[in-house]
Amino acid sequence: MKESKHERTSRFELGRVRDARHPHCHERPGNDDSPKIIEETRQYIRDFDRVAETTTTARELYGKMLDLYPDRVNPGLALWLSARAAKP
Repeated sequence: MKESKHERTSRFELGRVRDARHPHCHERPGNDDSPKIIEETRQYIRDFDRVAETTTTARELYGKMLDLYPDRVNPGLALWLSARAAKP
């Protein structure tokens, strides 16, 4: 499977070992950095890339990602800014 541009830039960040003493603002409280959580994040990035290829506007991309992930942590600003960056 081809690695997306977002996965390439995120690969180091997602794969590194984190210091448990430091909180991470993009994590759901109670989740750890297990391979399951990291794979869920990678899948989210792959889905974002796939949806970005099939949409024409930031608003459409944003809406389709919310449909796929209605319970994702911090869907507001983070997802909106990502959609705007992908569809200026």
